[in-house]
Amino acid sequence: MKEITVTLLDEAIEFTGTLSEKQLFKLFYNIELIKSGIVSIDILKKLNTDIWEIRTVSLGAGIRVFAFWSKLEKSKLICTHGIIKKTSKVSAKEIEKAIGIMNNYYKKKQP
Repeated sequence: MKEITVTLLDEAIEFTGTLSEKQLFKLFYNIELIKSGIVSIDILKKLNTDIWEIRTVSLGAGIRVFAFWSKLEKSKLICTHGIIKKTSKVSAKEIEKAIGIMNNYYKKKQP
């Protein structure tokens, strides 16, 4: 099984600071599952061609961290930002935000 690298960008790190200790533990437990190659739709779901969400439920809250697979590095999942989800529908605004962060990430990586 191949090893997956998971990187949290600044907004994703800021989001983790808003979570309780139990929520944070559950989120990072799911990230560790992804890193070890255990990927199921219950944990990692594709939202469109580029954007995925790491799905975690803890203390009744639907925690979602948006991410994309790096086109520059193999097996690297980059987390853009997160939200506490209140409905079952994914907001188009949040997907657009993740795409914007992804585009900025690639701009910074260009020489």
